[in-house]
Amino acid sequence: MNKKPGNSILFFFLVQFMVAGSLSVWAQDSLLVAVQTAKEDSVKIGLLIELAENYSRIDSSDLAGKYYREAIALATGEENKRFRAIAFDELGMLVRRKGLYDQSLEYHLQALALAEKLDDKKLLASIYNHIGVVYRRKTEDNLALNYHLSALRAGEEINDARNIAYASNSIGIIYTYQKNYTEALGYFYRALHLAEQRDNPTGVAINLNCIAWVHELQENYGTAIEYYERSLGVNEKAGNLEGMAICYNDMGKLYRSMGQYNKSLDFYEKTLHIHESTGDLHHVVSNRINLGQVYADLGEHQRSLSELYNALDIAKQLGSKRLLMDCYEQLAETHQELSQFESSLFYMKNYAAYRDSIYNEESSRQIAEFKTLFDTEKKEKENILLVAEKDALDAQVKRQRLTVFAVSAFLLFFTAISVYLFVIRRKLLLYQEKINHQNEQLIENEKKLNEMIATKDKFFKIIAHDLRNHFNGLLGYSELLAQTHREMDIDARENMINDISDISKNTFGLLENLLVWSRSQTENLPFSPKEYRLARLVDANLAAVQSLVKTKKLKLISSIGKDMRVYADKEMLNTMIRNLLINAIKFSNQGGEIHIDAEQENGQVKIYVRDQGIGMSREKLDILFDITQKTSTLGTDKEKGTGLGLALCKEFVDIHDGQIHVESEKGKGSVFTVVLASEKLPPHPSPPEN
Repeated sequence: MNKKPGNSILFFFLVQFMVAGSLSVWAQDSLLVAVQTAKEDSVKIGLLIELAENYSRIDSSDLAGKYYREAIALATGEENKRFRAIAFDELGMLVRRKGLYDQSLEYHLQALALAEKLDDKKLLASIYNHIGVVYRRKTEDNLALNYHLSALRAGEEINDARNIAYASNSIGIIYTYQKNYTEALGYFYRALHLAEQRDNPTGVAINLNCIAWVHELQENYGTAIEYYERSLGVNEKAGNLEGMAICYNDMGKLYRSMGQYNKSLDFYEKTLHIHESTGDLHHVVSNRINLGQVYADLGEHQRSLSELYNALDIAKQLGSKRLLMDCYEQLAETHQELSQFESSLFYMKNYAAYRDSIYNEESSRQIAEFKTLFDTEKKEKENILLVAEKDALDAQVKRQRLTVFAVSAFLLFFTAISVYLFVIRRKLLLYQEKINHQNEQLIENEKKLNEMIATKDKFFKIIAHDLRNHFNGLLGYSELLAQTHREMDIDARENMINDISDISKNTFGLLENLLVWSRSQTENLPFSPKEYRLARLVDANLAAVQSLVKTKKLKLISSIGKDMRVYADKEMLNTMIRNLLINAIKFSNQGGEIHIDAEQENGQVKIYVRDQGIGMSREKLDILFDITQKTSTLGTDKEKGTGLGLALCKEFVDIHDGQIHVESEKGKGSVFTVVLASEKLPPHPSPPEN
């Protein structure tokens, strides 16, 4: 039967691992002797782990598990903690290959706890990757993705190319399953680049196959073929027959999807030739089933049956229930296409029996469907007689309906006229109600407009007063400096220049905020919300205020996750974050801390800016966002504000349909909270037209 490309890729890993790990009986015996004669526990533990790894490579899982457990039992001291972590991690991989995912996860988590205490980044990266694989097998993709990303970060900290490549490939596979093909390709290309740098032909071939897989799923067949051929070339150069077989098989499947059955046959034949030459009968069966499917696609059903019968004979020799199930299923389908329903039913029963023994699922429904097909020919003549009788009855009913129709038509016409007159009258009433409502709305809007005009008049008076004060100070200092700079000593002149600089900066900040506010009021400020990574925006704004932070010797601490997203206008959000940070810095004491973090729930993200500053009174909080109130206060180092920063934050939050609120207590600091959407919301449905 068809297999997912991902299964071929995972098998590719397994084959390479087994080939690389071949061990002679002599080497096993030597290790056993070394374990028995070792005097130091640390030496004995290391030998037990090596012995277990070798048994694992030759698929002796019971012996491998036995020696891993002996190593764990012996590694009790603090000095052997790393050995204990490695043994737990290897044991987790061993039971994972048996499909015991919960037990595997338990072992890996014990290994993780030990590795975290050791702070061994390389070991941590490896364990994170192994836990990610377990969650991926359990189809818990989000948890798997988190662990592989943790592995990626740990690997990057120590430039561990192997674990970075492992994590990148695994993340690419998860994104492919989630149909996020752009992200998947980015990670596969990164893993490919690392494999090329490490001169690892197996890794190169695997990642080329992964890239081809993604393009195949996107139906970019030409590109997919190009990458499969590149992977094939790498395997041919390395003499890797199994890798070549996987490429041939995937290309055969691809050409079948494209409807190019002759090319598909050619690649499936090449796959079969390799597996027959290596004596891999398990894959010979799968190859012949694939050939049978393609011959059936071409309408060559006898050749299809020939391949399938050969596959069935080998599957019986192997005693593989899964292969027998696949053979019987394809035989049932082929016989059905030939309308040989008795044979199809026979093979479907065999398929169902093997499927039940493997999966313990219900099979009666599918068997009943095939039995129905078998009974169809037998009942066809009976159906012809029934159809003739039904036609005669339909003719009689038709005559009766014509009589009823003439009477009903008149009644329907009369009813339609009545309904039409009723609808016209109701529409007139609704239009009248709509006009009344619009009149009320106009009156209400006029009232609000008058209030807004009064508010803006008051605001502009405040701004004019503030600007006049700033410029009076600037002119006064400048005139004094021009007249007396020769008589002043250096310190006095430097202090006056600094005062002029501070007033200029403050005035510029006031004008800049005023300009942004005025654009928002005249609707000339563009609003283009998109999804962004919140941490990147916050980091950029943290960098922008570093000079202010250093002046007051503050600590700026961000705890925002790298994957947290926010749906907002970038420039407006930057203005909000920057003004909240400047406000926190202004009212923080020397050496204090400012925390910025966020949490996400129910499609929203809450951004918190917390300071340990002087706090605010209840009266101050009540007018904090009122643009008509004089709210600017000197900071802890006598810094002057513009009085517009927080008002702008409120204005921009309202544009986003968000929320902003503050909690504060005198002498204990303040917490500003901004609530915005974390993703684009679907539009609200429009009300129905009357």
